Amino acid sequence: MTDNTYHPHQKPLELITQLIKNSSKEGDTILDPYAGSGTTLIAAKLLNRNYIGIEIDKKYHDAAITRLLQTIEPQISKTIKGIDTTNKPETINEIT
Repeated sequence: MTDNTYHPHQKPLELITQLIKNSSKEGDTILDPYAGSGTTLIAAKLLNRNYIGIEIDKKYHDAAITRLLQTIEPQISKTIKGIDTTNKPETINEIT
């Protein structure tokens, strides 16, 4: 069963993680031209892959950014002490 919290066709992270693990290696770039809520991008990040996501719908784009930041922030918190990471970018352009 999948958790469709962010997108009606959201895939389970465990499934996408296994697919990426079996079809790429660390440092490879994963392209998701229909990124939806970002599950593929999150899996790529967790597996030390580079990732490119494309999403036309602002609602899902924003969900993907939020989810990516939730994945990345714990890693940042471990590395950088004393820096406030509560200010989140509004768009992907502010991340890059």
